[in-house]
Amino acid sequence: MKLLMSILILVLIASCTSNSSRSNRNNNGSNYQETKLTLEEQEKMNPLQFLSISGNYKKNILGEWVIRGEISNRASIAIYKDATVKVNYYTKTNTFIGSEKHQIIEYFKPGISKAFKVKSFGYKNSAKLDLELVGVVGE
Repeated sequence: MKLLMSILILVLIASCTSNSSRSNRNNNGSNYQETKLTLEEQEKMNPLQFLSISGNYKKNILGEWVIRGEISNRASIAIYKDATVKVNYYTKTNTFIGSEKHQIIEYFKPGISKAFKVKSFGYKNSAKLDLELVGVVGE
C-alpha cells in the first residue's frame, strides 16, 4: 500500500512538472510575440532612426543637378514607403541658399537599400548640395 501511495505521489508530481513546463513554453512564445510587436511599433514610430541616405551629384550639360542617391532601411521588421528627400543648396563659400523637397515613391523593406535619381535646376549660384531624409510613410 505504501508503495502504491508513493508511486501515485510521484506520478502527480511528474504531471504537475510537465504542465508547468508547457505553460512556460506558451509564455515564452507570447513574450516573443510581444517583443516582436514592440520592436515593430518602435520602428514605425521612429522611422528616420532606421533609415539613412547617401548620394552624389553633378551638373549636366543643361545646367541641371543630377542627384543619384540611395536610401537604406536598417529596421528589422518595419516597411516604409514614399520617402521625402530634402536637397539643401550651398554656394562655393558654404553659404546656405535654399532647399527643395522631392518624393521618392518606393517601398523600403528591412535590410534593403533602394537607389534613386533626381534632376533639378536648384538655385542660382549653387555650387554644392547635401541630402537629408525628412520623412517617410510607414506601411
